[in-house]
Amino acid sequence: MSTNLRNSLEKSIRALSNVIRDIFRKIPYLFFVVAWSIYRIVNEYFNTVGHKQFILCLLIFVVSVGIYAKNKNISETMLTFMIGVLTVFTIDWEEADFRLFMLFYLVFNLMIFVIGSINLAVKKDNILIQAANSLCNDSNYDEIHRKLNKIFDKSTPNNQLAPIERAEAIRFLAFRRVDIDDMLKALSSIEIIKTVWEIDLNKACNVFYILYVFSYNHFPHKNPSKNTIELFNKILTISLPPEQFFELFLKTKKKIISDEMDFDTYIKKIKELAINGMDSCEIIEELRKPHEE
Repeated sequence: MSTNLRNSLEKSIRALSNVIRDIFRKIPYLFFVVAWSIYRIVNEYFNTVGHKQFILCLLIFVVSVGIYAKNKNISETMLTFMIGVLTVFTIDWEEADFRLFMLFYLVFNLMIFVIGSINLAVKKDNILIQAANSLCNDSNYDEIHRKLNKIFDKSTPNNQLAPIERAEAIRFLAFRRVDIDDMLKALSSIEIIKTVWEIDLNKACNVFYILYVFSYNHFPHKNPSKNTIELFNKILTISLPPEQFFELFLKTKKKIISDEMDFDTYIKKIKELAINGMDSCEIIEELRKPHEE
């Protein structure tokens, strides 16, 4: 077995164990109920019908789970599973057949949920490992990794960042050496920018970081992550669509970062140009002209 395959298998097994442990901790009676239900239904089915349909259903179940694990297409997999099982039961549909069908259907959906959870857990772990490696030295990796996991486990105030988005935002912040103790506030700021502007995570992170660097350099007495929202609120007063301002901001941010223009003057200038009917391209061209005090 290759090293990559072995590592992937180990991560999958570890993620599965974490998912099972979390489910068992939150719903301790779930597995007892499922096990008891399986035993009763299978036992009754064997006593009333026989083994043939059960074996066929089991085969369809295993194949369908394999298809989902391969292509991650829930619609295609569900269609395959339903057609297969319904085909098995086209003859002599009795009460025991119906119970077995429902059992497999429910367990199949449970397995889809578990596999999806494993995939998300593995992806999240890989992202946070990258983040931890970028921040640590040889001696404090475990400590950094634990801290990042604690940050990840805390939901953002408005719960608008999905788990993978939280992990990717943490990695973004880690790669840019944002203080680990400041990351929770940073995630909240990124969430606000992403939600208010309805832009993708990468753009929200870029806007945040530009404002963060500016705040860090120009307002050392303030928390830079928290102050980014104050700066962002000023940006919201500009009458430009978010996409246009994002393009404008990326191409003219040097004006404020290099102190050619203070932030309030920068915002005021853009507002005036936008009110005068200029689009983002015209504003960019105007801002690139030498600034007169």
